[in-house]
Amino acid sequence: MNKKGFTLVELMATIGLLAIMSLVIGVNITSILKSTKQNEEDFNKEQIEKAACVYYSSEELKENLSGPKEITVEDLIKSGLLDETYKNENGKITITFNDNEKKCSYNK
Repeated sequence: MNKKGFTLVELMATIGLLAIMSLVIGVNITSILKSTKQNEEDFNKEQIEKAACVYYSSEELKENLSGPKEITVEDLIKSGLLDETYKNENGKITITFNDNEKKCSYNK
């Protein structure tokens, strides 16, 4: 007798392997997307902090060095140091001074 087609066991094994492969691939893709999002957030934070330090270099802020200074992302966009892609960032940027050394930090 000439058999054509697959048996139920063969079909179930194939479906099982496909399910396992889908699960493994799905977990890896989720991990990659999460890592990419974190890298983007870190990059944005670094760019905002650098722009804040450049903004500090302007004469307006150099006049008064006492205590920490706070600026907004909107200030950096208006000054041309950041582009409009950062307009959704709503954190606080603090510039602190220690022995004439400045440190710029951004917190969401």
